Amino acid sequence: MTESAKAPVEMAKFVHLNAHSSYSLLEAVPSVKALAKKAAEYGMPALGVADTNNLFGSVEIGETLPGFGVKPIIGSSVSITMEKDSPTQLQADTGLITLYIQNEQGWRNLTKISSKASLNGDELGTPQISFEVLAEHSAGLICSTCNAREGYVGKLIQKDKTSEAEQFILKLKDLFDQNRLYIELQRHGMEEEILSEPHLLDWAYKHNLPLVATNDIRFMKKEQEEAFNVMLGVGDGTTVSNPARRKFTAEHYFKTPDEMIALFKDVPEAVENTLVIAQRCSFKVPL
Repeated sequence: MTESAKAPVEMAKFVHLNAHSSYSLLEAVPSVKALAKKAAEYGMPALGVADTNNLFGSVEIGETLPGFGVKPIIGSSVSITMEKDSPTQLQADTGLITLYIQNEQGWRNLTKISSKASLNGDELGTPQISFEVLAEHSAGLICSTCNAREGYVGKLIQKDKTSEAEQFILKLKDLFDQNRLYIELQRHGMEEEILSEPHLLDWAYKHNLPLVATNDIRFMKKEQEEAFNVMLGVGDGTTVSNPARRKFTAEHYFKTPDEMIALFKDVPEAVENTLVIAQRCSFKVPL
């Protein structure tokens, strides 16, 4: 029996949609193969990989996951240029959304978005696109609001700009019609998540938007947290002694389906919608 042809396991009732691979360039540890093996071990019928501002791993993801009996969902966490906080601010901030490819048109559009983001990075310092570029290339894509700390919506909430955050969600809703926008919930125990979740739940129910539960996977096991944060510091050009450095918690590991179901037991629809998104994404990467 080959490594990828192990005995079948019961199909999980949750799939991860926000895994990051080593293609996220010093922002995640797992190889594509490690992600595929773990998803298969847990009985996940699909796995979403959404590396930050690039599609470098798309071919490997498309080749590797099916060999383990796992449907690949290709996505990317994309940086959107935000409004400046004041006229004196020299460089506008950016905030993430997550985009998933539904079909061939979505593949073409996300490829264009990634290319434009990279080109803008040469000029602006970091990869990013404007909302106008997103609007031009939104067809064939499913969107989620990303995480509370680095997401566009989450950053506005942290700045106490809840009205602007809600308006941005409504702009996304208009753009991603036919129920292609999901309000994303993450629970790693971070302050930003605790602050944001009541607003996200309120807006989801107020505007009839579906919820989706994700875990922002950056490493495979809890024990890898410290080593990962050291690597992250290298990528960010800082040291572990810097109290203001960006870091992730031990909860950013590849959780089991049962752990995720238990974590979101109060919002079961957010768990169920991971399978809905997996079913809605049916694109096969051209190899």
